Amino acid sequence: MSSAATPLPGPRVVGAYAPAWSWSGLQDALEPLLADITDTCAGFAEVAAVLVHVSHDDIAELRGAAGLVADGTPEPATVHLYSRILHDEHLPVTDALHTGRPVILEDRVLGTARYPRHDSRTWGEGAGACVCVPMSGAIGSAPDPAEPSRGVLTVAFRDTVPFDRRLLARIRAYAELIGDEIARLGDPPRAEDFLGAHTDAAPRRASGRRSAALARAEATLATLDAVGTGTFDWDLAAGQVAFDTRLSRMFGLDGRYSGPIEPVLCAFHRDDFPGLRLQLAEAFTADDVFHVGHRLHDAEGREHWVEVRAGVAPADRDRPRRLRGVVTDVTELPDLRLTLARQAEEIDALVIVVDGEWRLVYANAASERLFRRPRADILGHPLHALLPEARHHGWGRRLFTALQEHRAQTFTLHVPEDDRWFRVSAYPRQRQMLLFCVEITAERRHEAKLREAAQVAAAQQARIQLLTAALAESLTVHEVVRAARRMPAVCGADGLAIGMVQDGRLRVVGHAGYPPRAAAGYPVWELDDDAPFVEAIRRRSAFAIRSRAEYLRRYPHLDILADAAGRQAWVFLPLIASGESVGTAVLSYNRERDFGPDDFRLFGQLRALLARALHRARRYDDEHAMSAGLQRGLLPGRPARIGGLTIATRYIPATVGMQVGGDWHDVISLPNGKAGLVIGDVQGHGVDAAAIMGMLRTAVLAYAVEGHEPSEVVRRTNALTAGLGTDLFATCAYVEFDPSNGRAVIVRAGHTHPAVLGRDGTRLVDVPGGLPLGIDTGARYPATEVALAPGDVLVLCTDGLVESRGLSLDDGVAWMLDTLEHGRGMTPDGLAGHLIARRIGELGDDIALLLARYDGAGRA
Repeated sequence: MSSAATPLPGPRVVGAYAPAWSWSGLQDALEPLLADITDTCAGFAEVAAVLVHVSHDDIAELRGAAGLVADGTPEPATVHLYSRILHDEHLPVTDALHTGRPVILEDRVLGTARYPRHDSRTWGEGAGACVCVPMSGAIGSAPDPAEPSRGVLTVAFRDTVPFDRRLLARIRAYAELIGDEIARLGDPPRAEDFLGAHTDAAPRRASGRRSAALARAEATLATLDAVGTGTFDWDLAAGQVAFDTRLSRMFGLDGRYSGPIEPVLCAFHRDDFPGLRLQLAEAFTADDVFHVGHRLHDAEGREHWVEVRAGVAPADRDRPRRLRGVVTDVTELPDLRLTLARQAEEIDALVIVVDGEWRLVYANAASERLFRRPRADILGHPLHALLPEARHHGWGRRLFTALQEHRAQTFTLHVPEDDRWFRVSAYPRQRQMLLFCVEITAERRHEAKLREAAQVAAAQQARIQLLTAALAESLTVHEVVRAARRMPAVCGADGLAIGMVQDGRLRVVGHAGYPPRAAAGYPVWELDDDAPFVEAIRRRSAFAIRSRAEYLRRYPHLDILADAAGRQAWVFLPLIASGESVGTAVLSYNRERDFGPDDFRLFGQLRALLARALHRARRYDDEHAMSAGLQRGLLPGRPARIGGLTIATRYIPATVGMQVGGDWHDVISLPNGKAGLVIGDVQGHGVDAAAIMGMLRTAVLAYAVEGHEPSEVVRRTNALTAGLGTDLFATCAYVEFDPSNGRAVIVRAGHTHPAVLGRDGTRLVDVPGGLPLGIDTGARYPATEVALAPGDVLVLCTDGLVESRGLSLDDGVAWMLDTLEHGRGMTPDGLAGHLIARRIGELGDDIALLLARYDGAGRA
């Protein structure tokens, strides 16, 4: 407004409250009731505002008719913006109107959560709890269609308020009184009618000589007038606004308007007003520049497009806070939709133009594909109403960001109803926004297929890695066959059979996915039989049978086998490793299917893994059988029967591969009726250790039978070992036992101490020993004599029983003594089994064990 504008009047004050609206409305008639409400509710909490909105059903709006607002809470300018509310807005007051029930918000947090636009940006920081009560219908009852609500009474409090029945009953009673008063007064006035009542004639220019500054000012005003631009000055505290003559003419007024802001706000197009309210509230909050475009209706009902540019001027000592700016009529300027229409109709992409409230103001013909309805049915409707899924996928926020920040946005839109996808580019243009949409459904589906294929490939690769690891850890053929049961899951098969070439024939050694009866029906194949199992070996290449009919056509004599498990397709994989045919793997499927190059690449990878694993496992099994035979040949069979002694022995191998160790035990029947008990352990494992063990066992046997003393037997064996020229050494314990008197002479060469399970307990026998065999040719080996009572058990063992990676020697010896004590009363054979069964820790070495129970003189 120009500086010549008349100062605007301030608000009338009623006690600590001022009228909520700047136009008179029904304020005078309802103000006594409103003042009573503030006094009555003050006993519960301090009232921030009492507002009365009257419903005008013909225009589907609520209009502020009367109200009182506490000083400074909320800001008057914010209250003015709520003098006009559309019926279809999502606010507490509209919910109360539609439902006929009170809407209660006990605190600001609850209000913001339920009504995102009812927050501090649009309502002010001073508001706390509020209740909106319709002015017809009983509290808590269903709305009566025969008696529509006349409006809504809103009572807002400064702080959080727990609403009880007494408070609600009093507010409801006032709502009924106000509703009756409105009905008595007849049709309530409308704010638009007050525009003409607050205009005056344009002032005459003063006569006299004009200054140069005045001439320039008039030239500027003439230019603004020529382009349809007017100015305004809005006193935000008083709710009064003043127009210059040019702006008044835009509103269809003959004179210059100066009066309440509410009639001006009501002149804007109803669909534009909620957006305008939000934009104004944000400008008030941030003291920011205000620049928007909207439609308004003049006094004769004509529609104008106007562009508003304004800024908030802060309050100072002489002037209150105000909003000043210019308004330009852009109705005749080229519209974005007219500029694009001709070109947009000719392209296949979707072109949509929306206004600031996201209503469609233009859509090309291709856009009908998105909305599945004619253009005539979509123009003018909000975008989120046409596409409800827009609310739930965040792209409404993207549009709002583009509109507010004037920054282009690109995002994707999914229409779940028919699973279509669009790439949307949003370009803001002044008061409108262009949406350029390209359908990318085919592209997204292709990407989805690629992702699915990648996920399947990743899962398949993970299964292959698990299969590879399982096969690598398998030693025997049995373990490999068990690990290979993972193969069907890798390639989507339903069954697996594995055959191996043994003695010139193909034998099935394992299967998965077959019932036992079907698997048992596989015969042993000769390598020249007419059967797919051996044909794969002869071909040395994989092949597939894609259906049961093809199977019977190629192998009619195998119809029983084809029907055994109900399979419909097969893949036969020859297993070849190091140029040797190991066997055949058969993958079977419950349905007919074709196999492509990718399938056979996978089959090739799987058969190579399985072939190498079986080849290695078969070699291991062969070596194990050979080593087991060697071990049995080197170790004694049944221990010799010695009168007066009950003897039990055990040998437990722990090595991998050949499984030949250097541990041994022996029982020797000496000529003089005595018995020689031997336990020994050659360093290391393998054939060399086993060979030396065999020689030492023979040497001890020979020297003992010759009648040498125990010390001499061990000394001679040591000399023999040292003369073998090997780097291996051995430990040994030799016991010469006399059953006639229970005396035992013990010689130890680096070996663990023997133990005795006696009547008085279990003890370790302290036997001074010499060096291990093979280290020093001149080593001497002292003898220790021990007397055993009838029933005592002498225990000799190698260190594999009492020492391992998870068991120290001291702990192992303590464990052995404790285990022997717990086995008291068992036979020597039972006690040996008891020790082996309760062995703790990882088995890292062979175990040789010899137990001899002294039964007394003369016992056979």
